[in-house]
Amino acid sequence: MVRLDGPGASPASEPALRSHVLVVTGAAAAMGRAYLDHFASLPGWRGVGVTRRRPPSASPHAFLDGVDLLDADVTSRSLQHLAPTAADELVLVHAVGAFAFEADGAPKHDADCDGIDDTVYHSNVTTFVNIATALLELARSSCCRLTLCAFGSVADKYRVRQWQSYTRSKDLLRGFIRRVSALMPGSVRGVIVNVSTTDTGNERTLRPYADARYWLTPSDVVTASAPYLTHWHDGWVELDVVNTDHAISPEEHYAEERVLARWYREMGIPR
Repeated sequence: MVRLDGPGASPASEPALRSHVLVVTGAAAAMGRAYLDHFASLPGWRGVGVTRRRPPSASPHAFLDGVDLLDADVTSRSLQHLAPTAADELVLVHAVGAFAFEADGAPKHDADCDGIDDTVYHSNVTTFVNIATALLELARSSCCRLTLCAFGSVADKYRVRQWQSYTRSKDLLRGFIRRVSALMPGSVRGVIVNVSTTDTGNERTLRPYADARYWLTPSDVVTASAPYLTHWHDGWVELDVVNTDHAISPEEHYAEERVLARWYREMGIPR
């Protein structure tokens, strides 16, 4: 199921532009690879993966590796190599962001006392702001449009106490994307993709005893979100991607005691 919110009424509200450069962060991991693989098959699209570590040598995609997205200057200098002078649009898919399960509802490390775990904040927010800012400058200098795509969780709206750092970080990203797209209509737009549990490999490590039958695959997420990236729309859209074969009551599913019992069981931690 895809539920659409925001001013962009349709994924096909304007014809597709002619030439695009897709910039994918976290490109060496499952979600990033899925986006690169999908868009590589589309005419007029050129994909570039951005990674901190060296990408697989057998990958068919182009990469900017050794990029520390926590360093704004390094990020800006690295992206200058994109030189999208012949592109109509730059599209950022930011497949980066740490998650923390906070059993007692409190951040583990919070030096600035903002209620958000410092690692979760920087992994989700600082990295996105740094690369988005660099791409904004590149888009201005190249006179092309810019799409900013970030990910959240369908659970964010339920304010689950056990991952409040993650949700608050994602809310900051939502605010950033909405502000920039409102300030630069026609030039910058936003796509926010909220997913249910997705099998990227990390989840199986964190929750080895979970029932993964109804988890999304990276391909599911790409298929659901791609139409909102391939056709221009002004403003921003926010969509939920869930497995409709798994019907749940969110109010019950995300109730605190149920979350704690389920996650302890799935992590293999006795209570």
